[in-house]
Amino acid sequence: MNKELLNEWKQIAKQINKYDKKYAHGIPLISDISYDALKQRLEDIENIIGKQKNSPLNKIGEVEEETVPHENQMLSLDHGYESESISKFYKKIHNAIKSEPEMVLEHKIDGIAVSIRYKNNKLNYVLTRGDGFEGIDITKQSEYISGIPKTLSLDNFEVRGEVFMTFKDFEKTNGFKSPRNATAGIIRNKEMSFIASHNLQFIAHSFTNFSKFNKYIDMIHFLRNEGFKTSDYFISQDENKSIQIFKSINRDEISYPIDGMVLKINDLKICEELGNHRTAPRYAFAVKFAPKSSSTFIENIDMQIGKFGTITPVAEVKPIEIDGVEIKKVSIHNMLELKNKNYNIGDEIILARAGDVIPYILEKVSHKMEGINHKEGKEDKKNKDTINSDNISNLPEYCPCCETKLIWDSVTMKCTNGWKCKKQSLLRIEHFVSRKAMNISGLGSKNIEKLFEHQIIQKPNDIFKIIDLVLNNDGMIKKLLGTKVATNTYESIKANQNIALNKFIYALCIPNVGYGTAKTIADHCKTFDEFIKTFSDKEVEIKGLGPVIIESIKSFITEEMWIFDAYQNIQIN
Repeated sequence: MNKELLNEWKQIAKQINKYDKKYAHGIPLISDISYDALKQRLEDIENIIGKQKNSPLNKIGEVEEETVPHENQMLSLDHGYESESISKFYKKIHNAIKSEPEMVLEHKIDGIAVSIRYKNNKLNYVLTRGDGFEGIDITKQSEYISGIPKTLSLDNFEVRGEVFMTFKDFEKTNGFKSPRNATAGIIRNKEMSFIASHNLQFIAHSFTNFSKFNKYIDMIHFLRNEGFKTSDYFISQDENKSIQIFKSINRDEISYPIDGMVLKINDLKICEELGNHRTAPRYAFAVKFAPKSSSTFIENIDMQIGKFGTITPVAEVKPIEIDGVEIKKVSIHNMLELKNKNYNIGDEIILARAGDVIPYILEKVSHKMEGINHKEGKEDKKNKDTINSDNISNLPEYCPCCETKLIWDSVTMKCTNGWKCKKQSLLRIEHFVSRKAMNISGLGSKNIEKLFEHQIIQKPNDIFKIIDLVLNNDGMIKKLLGTKVATNTYESIKANQNIALNKFIYALCIPNVGYGTAKTIADHCKTFDEFIKTFSDKEVEIKGLGPVIIESIKSFITEEMWIFDAYQNIQIN
């Protein structure tokens, strides 16, 4: 097996898993086009080295909370962009059945996919799609989502559709980036009054039992008669008509967010004949709109440092507005992309917003526009968080924070200085006290940096020193944080010293161990001592944990001795 390709596969798979987890929470980190390119590269590699166990290509989504199995797997849709992809879909169908069947076109709603099960003619449960096999139970929350009938005339029935929010209702929310992001955040909230205060809606688009109907539109009419909302649909007899319908849609005239149209074969017998492949049905296809875009210029390229030293290039651009949103920065994702695309300060680029949310570089128009005021900088790199260069094609050799020589790690560059790199130290401490981890209030990034500079906190376990400093009425801690903040931080630490094992494991900031993985470990190990013992053994077998994660944890508990001091200051519940 090609070792270089396998390493690239591992790196890309890791990236996709990270993006899937965030997307499940309504927080997309990269554009759809960039995400699709990663998955295509993964598929290209697997065509050479063979199918890989636990490949992201086999998954439909990601879940991190308590889940319930779907009675019938919930698939996603294959998709493409613009009318060219419609022609490709028709060609596939024609090759399979030697005819051009009647199609139904519907809005592709940008919401949260859910499945609704009815038993004994009554609502039984409502699940999110999750990973396709298991979803998060939102049955209680569904009481406050309009468009979900409590009863159904048919028994043992499963309806699929989207929970969404209109643009008008989204304008009334706070702290969310898009209607889909708002829907995801609201629907997962445990406070029913919070959900009730927002107008979430459900639109049905299918169900799992085709045998009772001959046509897809018969199914839609049945759903409407049962009290479900459905989107408008269009019927097409051929490819040209489907392309014409797609091009006629103006999403700005629609009250809820859509990012394309869905084509479905109307004849359900043909649908059953075609069946599914591993993650999607063969009889349906999503055609996405081209992203909204505009041109601008790169004014600077910053090299941002991650918790584990990964360098991410971020382009600062001449501010532009796309669909009412001002864009000043755009991620380039990794160093290999920066190198291969040869982005430089002064380049004219086309920016787009994926799903009308994430800005990304669609293409480079021209190289090195004259007249841009380039920011100077390789002098005095020390203790800065960014590298600025008039010609970024000359990739940085040293960490912009600690000046350690950078190394290539698959598609990116890394600083390997660990705790000796100030930026990495600060980010790891911030992670330790974050809401999903130790949940310590009063220790934002600015206060952590103040305490770090004065040698009070150097590693996460040092936060427990604040208890003694406040009790002893230490003048320095009150001067740095202020008396009220110091007291509140002290009380927050005391209140959160009793913590669940999965949250503590997550708080440790172990490479490759996210919130969901930490829960898997805690479910298996039960206690911190058992966690240490398990990963001290030569052989470790925990369902859901691959060799990369296991080796990462083993190395971490061997090298990071501070975790034992931190453990002495908490109580696992």
